Amino acid sequence: MREARLFTMSTIIVGVQLVVLLLFVLKGANLLQFTFDQFYMVYNAISDLYASINPYLLWIFSDSLRKYILQRFGLAKANKTITSVTPMTFVV
Repeated sequence: MREARLFTMSTIIVGVQLVVLLLFVLKGANLLQFTFDQFYMVYNAISDLYASINPYLLWIFSDSLRKYILQRFGLAKANKTITSVTPMTFVV
């Protein structure tokens, strides 16, 4: 399960990187008919997405962080574990 989540996170990050690379390749090959201003706006939007994707992925895929955040916002109750200790008696 953890490996599947890690693979999904990595795939999303690599996918965003490939979109940025593809954007540069298409612009370099003059296949995109963007003006410089349009290209800069698209690139800026994608780079902002790439820069901020890691915290969002951490929120989505980390069970402990998600539980903590939900508890802090009052949307989930804290689970308190109570451990009882049974006294031992020694017979001599």
